[in-house]
Amino acid sequence: MIQTTRLYHLVVIVVLLLPVGSLFARPSGMPDGRASAPDVKTGVEDVTARLQAHYDDTEGFRADFIQEVTSATLGQALNSRGRVFFKKPGRMRWEFEEPKQTLVCDGSFLWLYQPTEQQVIKTPFQHAFSSQTPVSFLTGVG
Repeated sequence: MIQTTRLYHLVVIVVLLLPVGSLFARPSGMPDGRASAPDVKTGVEDVTARLQAHYDDTEGFRADFIQEVTSATLGQALNSRGRVFFKKPGRMRWEFEEPKQTLVCDGSFLWLYQPTEQQVIKTPFQHAFSSQTPVSFLTGVG
């Protein structure tokens, strides 16, 4: 599950930051984007509030992904690509095209289907990640 966790963190960062690029625009009236010390705190609070509002308004999303993970134990890069679907709270589906596999979560359990291995791995959702950050994001409390 380490590979999936790393991919998940990357997708969350990209999805949350790309659509809200305007949140980081220069303050009006400040051509070089610099603000005085009191304005910086206000600016950070404003960006944080708008980012939280964007997160709260996002019920789900779909994205294509390409991933490369370097495995220290194997000494090589592992590549994969496919589509991912998220729906709050706690539902997701990863459709890997290469290698062929599907990861599905309903908020309670996570299933990994590997057709080439003819196996399904089922694990409690809360235990599927080494970090609680993905869990809190997917359950809507992130």
